[in-house]
Order: sequence, then C-alpha cells, then structure tokens
Amino acid sequence: VLADANVERRRAGMEIIGWDKALDALGATEVDADPNPQIGTLLRCDLPDAPGSQFLRVRCATNREFVLPVPTDVRTALAANAWTYNLDPQQLRLMQARS
Repeated sequence: VLADANVERRRAGMEIIGWDKALDALGATEVDADPNPQIGTLLRCDLPDAPGSQFLRVRCATNREFVLPVPTDVRTALAANAWTYNLDPQQLRLMQARS
C-alpha cells in the first residue's frame, strides 16, 4: 500500500488494512497521548521514504478514527491536533473544554 504513488489509493488502502494493523506493521511508537480521544495520540514511525514521520490518531465526533500526518517537531498530541487547525494548543484546549 505504501508503495503506491497515488495518495488517495494509499489512504484507502490503509483504511482497508486498518490503521491498527498498518501502524503495528510500521513499528509505530506512542510519543504522547491525551486522555481525550478527540485530541488523540501522537505516533512516530519510519516510512520507507520518510524516517521519523509523525502521525496523530484521532477520533472525530462521529466516532470515526483518523490518522493524520503532522510535523516532526510537535511533541504532544495536543500540539499536533492544534497544528491541524492552525491554533495555539491552549486555544484548542479551551475550545474542547466548552464542548
């Protein structure tokens, strides 16, 4: 799946395989986890062409799970999630507290 040049086919393939199996096969390690699954878990693994890649595993309000690529310089799940919205982590935490 990872060898496919088409990004959408890679994404679909990873969903078909299942993120848990795919991340296990890649040897993903947990960097940080927030108690709120909507904030998520920050993971790191070595992809064939991108060693040290980081991903945020997050659950949306519809209870679907997503895995999103995030920059390698983020250190917490909260910072990774905030990055996806171009927010400061504390802004995101305040938004989460209100819901």
